[in-house]
Amino acid sequence: MKPIRTKIIWHYPVYSMCAAFLLMFSSCEKDNNNNNITALTIDGFWIVDETVTDNCSGITETGQQTEIFSVEQHNNDLTVTLYPNGDVVNGTINHSNITWEGTLPSGSGQLDIDFTGTVSGNGNQIHGTADWIWHSDSYQCSGTTVMSGNKVLEESLNFEGEWNGTWESEDYSYEGIFSANVTQVNSLLSGTISVPEIGMYDAALEGIISGNVVYFGDIDEIIQFVGILENNTATGTYSYMSSTDEGSWIAERD
Repeated sequence: MKPIRTKIIWHYPVYSMCAAFLLMFSSCEKDNNNNNITALTIDGFWIVDETVTDNCSGITETGQQTEIFSVEQHNNDLTVTLYPNGDVVNGTINHSNITWEGTLPSGSGQLDIDFTGTVSGNGNQIHGTADWIWHSDSYQCSGTTVMSGNKVLEESLNFEGEWNGTWESEDYSYEGIFSANVTQVNSLLSGTISVPEIGMYDAALEGIISGNVVYFGDIDEIIQFVGILENNTATGTYSYMSSTDEGSWIAERD
């Protein structure tokens, strides 16, 4: 059971004439001294370190993982997309305080998540804790995930080229290869992708890169990859939804 996956991004406009930009950016409020307060605006990709504690094996266990997620903001409402499987939860932001919650598919069951946290570092850092419950028809367990993340700030790197990689399932004794021929225009990715072990050959590819964070897969969303690019190597996790399978991958650019 994969307890929780996450990603976020933040922007922080600072304006002396808050009301003039109300419709363009975020809501204006007054503090106790009647001064304007400009709410943080948070959009983009985030890389988050997580400490997961659960009792799903019958004993309390703690593990570490790194996840990627993104946030879209409309006034005080947040739409949080969790990668690589693209699940969505909804939340709110009030000044530097954020919350979101939702129910997500997870393996053979569902995951109920309730996250509370804060934004700091001029909108470039996030800290918080998610309480979660995993449940199926016959079993239930619970835990917490403590998160500390940083916004992807740098300009998008170049992911264009021919990529060859390997993947390995975390849930089954499966492994294999994949290849992708990627074209990049600004931050948008297109091209073709092949994953022989699932019968996929030269399927149309789509994706996006933000800074060094890349997210791509076939346009029918049969399999999705998310990872971090460093020079000519990329590593990350994948989601193969039809088999409720997740795992890790690594690829090299030719």
